[in-house]
Order: sequence, then C-alpha cells, then structure tokens
Amino acid sequence: MLKTRDIVQPTNEALFTCMPRTPGIRAYPRTLSQGASTTVPQPKLLMDTHIASQNDAVDIILPAFLLLGILVIVTFILGSSESQEITTRRTRPRESYQTNKESARSRRNKQVADRARTRMSISKLPIEVIEHIIDYLRDNNLALATCKLVHRTWLPRARMLLHRTIIFEHGGPDPFKLKFFPQVAQHVRELTVSHPLLREVSSSILVEIDRVELLRVIATPGTSLVGPRLLSVSDFPSFSRLNELHLNSDVFSNQWAMLFCIAKVPHTSSLTIDISPPRPNWASNHSMVAQTWESWTRSASIKLDTLHLRYRWVNFILFGTLPQTLLELAGGSLKHLTLTHFHHGSLEAVFHAHRDTDFSKNVSLETLTFDFNWAPTLWYTGQTMHTHISQLVTFFLSSLRNTKLRSLSFRILILADHNSLMWQLRHLNIGWLNSFVSPRLEEIDGLQAREETRSLVEKLESVDVELRFSCKLRMEEGAEIRNHLLTQLTSLVARGVLKLTVMV
Repeated sequence: MLKTRDIVQPTNEALFTCMPRTPGIRAYPRTLSQGASTTVPQPKLLMDTHIASQNDAVDIILPAFLLLGILVIVTFILGSSESQEITTRRTRPRESYQTNKESARSRRNKQVADRARTRMSISKLPIEVIEHIIDYLRDNNLALATCKLVHRTWLPRARMLLHRTIIFEHGGPDPFKLKFFPQVAQHVRELTVSHPLLREVSSSILVEIDRVELLRVIATPGTSLVGPRLLSVSDFPSFSRLNELHLNSDVFSNQWAMLFCIAKVPHTSSLTIDISPPRPNWASNHSMVAQTWESWTRSASIKLDTLHLRYRWVNFILFGTLPQTLLELAGGSLKHLTLTHFHHGSLEAVFHAHRDTDFSKNVSLETLTFDFNWAPTLWYTGQTMHTHISQLVTFFLSSLRNTKLRSLSFRILILADHNSLMWQLRHLNIGWLNSFVSPRLEEIDGLQAREETRSLVEKLESVDVELRFSCKLRMEEGAEIRNHLLTQLTSLVARGVLKLTVMV
C-alpha cells in the first residue's frame, strides 16, 4: 500500500504550466498538501504572465478600435453627404427660382423690345392707312377695342367707331351715367332708345354735346302702352344735327303728338315711321290741335329727302290722315319714298291703300319703292282680278303725274314651301307689272290728266323687280324661275327698262 510520502509530488513550475490559461486573469500556484511548504512564484514567471496578458488585450482591443474608427469615418462620410444633399435640396428651389426669374426677365425684355420695334414701325404708317384699317373693322366691337391698345395714333379712330352707336334699353346702359364719361359721349352719333328711357336721354349730356345724327325710338315689347308710358312732346330730345329719325306710332298717344315731335328736329332729312294698329282716338281730329298744326306747317321748313312708311296693319282706313299729313310735311323736298307692307294682304289691298293718296305737293319725287310679302294663296290672279289690279295701278300712276318719277322698285318676298315650290310657281303671275308702262289711260278722267300720266310713263327709266324667297333655292331653280317670269313681263322687256333679280 502506498503512502502519501511515496507519491511524487509535482513541482510548482510544473503545476503552473499545467494550469489553463485564462486571458486577463493572473494564475497563482495552488497550496499543496499540509506538509508541503508554500512557495512564492518567481518574478520571472510573473513578468511573463503580465506580458502574455497584455498581448492578448492588444489582440482584442486593437481590432475593436479599428472597427470603431471605421464606423466613425463611415458615419461622418454618410452624414456629410446627407447634409450636402439636404443643403442641395434647400438651395435647388432658390436656384431654379433665380433661373426662372432671369428667364422671365429676359423674355419680358425681349417682348418690350419687340413691342417697341412694332410701335416704331406702326408709327411710321400714314394716318390714311391706319384709318382705312380701322374702318374695315367698324362692325367688330371686339377688334375695335383691341385696336385702341395698339398705338396712340390708333386710339382716336378706334374710339370714334367703337362708341359711335349706343343702345339704351331695359337692363342696358344708363343714360344718366354718360356725364361721367364725356370722352364716350362726344363720339355718339347713332342712338337707339327704348321709349320709356327717352325722357332720361332728353336730360342727359348727349343733348348738351348735341352730336347725335341718327335717333331710333323703339317700342318696348310686352308692355302696356297706356298712361305715362306714352311719349309727349316734352319727352322728345332736341338734336340740332339730327339727320335720320326712326319712330314707332305705338309710343305716342295720338298722331298729333308724333307730328309735333317730328317738328322739333327740322333738319331731319330721312324719316322712317312704323305704323302699327292704332288705338281708339288715335286719328281723332282735334280742332284746336289741327289748327295749330296747320298754322305751324305754313311757316315750317322741314326738308325731308327720304320718307319710309312701314305699315303693320291691313286696314289702312284706321290710320286716318297720317300718311297724307307726312307727305304734305315733306312737300317739294321729298325725292325717295318707300312703302313697306308687313301684312300678308293681297295686291288689291296694297294698291287700294294708296289709291286716294295725293302726291301733288311732292313735285321732286324721283324714286318710289314697294316692299311687301306675297303668300301662295294670293299668287293666282285670274283675268278679272288682273283687270282690277291694272285699274288700281292706273289710278295710282295718275296721282303721281305731277312728280318727276324716274325709277320704280318692287321688293317682293315670296312665302313658299321648298317641297312644293315648283308646283306652286305655276300659279305665280306678275303680269300686272306691265301696267306701269302700259296703263289703261282711257279710264282716267280728263284729257289733261291722261296726257300727264302718259308723259310720266314715258319718262320712266327703270323698273327694278327683286324677288326673294322664304326658302333656299338652287342656282338652276333660280334661273328657271327667272325665265318663267320673263315670259309674263313682255311690255317691260319691250321697253328695255326691266331689271329682274331672283335671289337664291
């Protein structure tokens, strides 16, 4: 049996070398059994242990520090690039704004330079050329408003044409406000007024400036023309330069009020009157008013050159003495007379309305125009009706024997359906026009009257016939209709005074 002392005990150095090496932990030899003496490690062994521990720490810490440095460098680089990108993002809109501002400034400068060169070239144009250009656009208000802004030399002519015509009606411009725009009022030459506003026009700046040349008074549609809405003589403005006047009989209480309003503009050379269905007492002959009118007409000097009567009612008896009074008012200065009939009456009604008209005072009358509508049911004229119309034409020519009539015009609107036009044209007969060059003189009473009528017919220089259709015609249809009508106007063709026009 072995004893403890027989066992070979390892030395301290051997024991030390057999111990596991833990990094960073110092190792000391263990205490042996109780009998063994405790020995202190040699200094050389402790130094080696410290050196080994330091080497191990360096092997671990150095890579860590290198890795940390790399991370710091990468973070710095990334941070600098991100900050640079943010800075770029912040400065990019400012740079683009500056670029856009500079480009806009350059474009503006270029436009100003081009405009200056254009103005220089426009200013070199003769004033006659500029006025011709603007006059060509007289019917286009938008173009005239643009021409005002082209050049200062374009402004006067464009403003004159743009404000030449003004319309005062319900919901439109206010005549009272014109006093705040004298640069507009001084260019007004043509005035269209709804009759309720005529009183305001009479007290506006237009009367003070007094440059209106055409006045058109229209009746407001859909209103009851009674009481204060009807015009009186005091409501009518006095324009000394007025040359053309358009009136409507609806807006006056009676014919005398209208006649005295006409007398307030003695320099009028053209008068147009729409004669509508009269109201009760319209043509009543008040003795005092009639005497005043007769006394005024003896000393009046209204020189009407053109008179246009537009009849809107088929019963001409109700108009009383108005047409005759207007013809007497025109007197010897009247040269052009137009009679328009808007109703769909017969030819007999048209000529019968003027059968008893006295043209003895209109010795200077040169042109007479008839304008009327002709319906298909009234086209056909049998021999009896044709003879009756010829008699009416003869009597009408007899009333014109004291005039200097040289031209007759007929503007006829044919009311027809295009689908059955050529079928209806079989009944169209305008042979009654031959009566104007070959009247039935034997039916005129008095030898002198016959000779004067014959002389009048022989002095006729032209008979213009213009046919218009309510439907659209083709060129070949118009030519066929014209040839068909020429066969009916043999007397006019033989005299060589006919001018036939078929509008297509």
